[in-house]
Amino acid sequence: MSKKNFVYLNLKHYFPGIMSIADQINMDWDNIDKLFSKEIERRKVEWTKGNTIIEASIYDIIVEVKKGNKSAVGLLDFFNKLFLELSGRLPLDENKLIKRNIRSVLTALNKEYLHFIGELAVLNNVLKSGSYILTGVEYQLENKRSIDFNLKRTANGGRTLVEVYNIHLDEEKVSNEAEAISKFLNKRLTKKIAEKKANLTTDVEFFLVPVLWAGVESLRVYSEYFKTHKMSINNVIEPVAYVTFSDGEGYYVHNFGNISNVLNLPAKSSKPV
Repeated sequence: MSKKNFVYLNLKHYFPGIMSIADQINMDWDNIDKLFSKEIERRKVEWTKGNTIIEASIYDIIVEVKKGNKSAVGLLDFFNKLFLELSGRLPLDENKLIKRNIRSVLTALNKEYLHFIGELAVLNNVLKSGSYILTGVEYQLENKRSIDFNLKRTANGGRTLVEVYNIHLDEEKVSNEAEAISKFLNKRLTKKIAEKKANLTTDVEFFLVPVLWAGVESLRVYSEYFKTHKMSINNVIEPVAYVTFSDGEGYYVHNFGNISNVLNLPAKSSKPV
C-alpha cells in the first residue's frame, strides 16, 4: 500500500470502527484510493457543467464531520459504534465473511453505501441476540440469485437465511394514511420476494428485513402505523430504521431497531438529529 494513501489515512482517523475489521482482512487499499480519486475527477467535470448536486458517500460524511456538521458527527458516531460492536462479536474467520460488505461500504461512492450499512446493522442486531452464528454471506440459490446472510441457530444447529431490503422513502410522497402505507409496503416487499424466488424449482424459506431510510418526520409516520399494525406477509419482519438522539452537546444515543419504537426517547438525550 502507498504511504500516501489518503483514503486509508482518513478512515484510520475518522472511521476507526470499520478499520477494526478492515485491518484484519487484507483490503486492496490502493485500488480503493484510485476509485476515490476517479470519483473526485468525475465530480470536477460535473461541477464545470454546472451540476452541483451529488449523492453523499461515506467520504462526504467525513468531510462534513471535519466541518463540524453535528448531524454528520452523529451519523459517523453511529457507524463507528456499529462496526466496533460487529468487530467484537465476529471472530476473525467470520470477519473475513463480510469482507465484500465492508469493501462495498468503502467503494459505493453515492448513497448506496447506506445499503451495505443497513445490511451490517441488521446482521449486528441478529448476532446481538446470541441465538445465531454467521456461517456465510450471499447464499446462492439455484436461480443464481442470493440471500444476504446464512446463519446457524445456536439452539439446534438449523439454518436461517436473512435478506435485507433497504428502502429510501420519498419524503414528498409519504402518506400517513394506513391504507397507503400498507399498499406501498406490500407492493415493494412482495415484488422483492418474487424476484428472489423466480424460477426456483424448490421453494427456499428466508426472512426479509426491510430497512427504512428517511428523515425523522417520515419515520414517525411509519412508527405510528406499526404501533397498531403488523406485517401481513409471511416471513417479513417489521421494518427497522435508524435514529440518533443528541443533547446538542456532543452526547449521542443511537437507535437501530423496530420502526414502532425506534423513536422512543432515551433518558439522557433530548431530540433526534
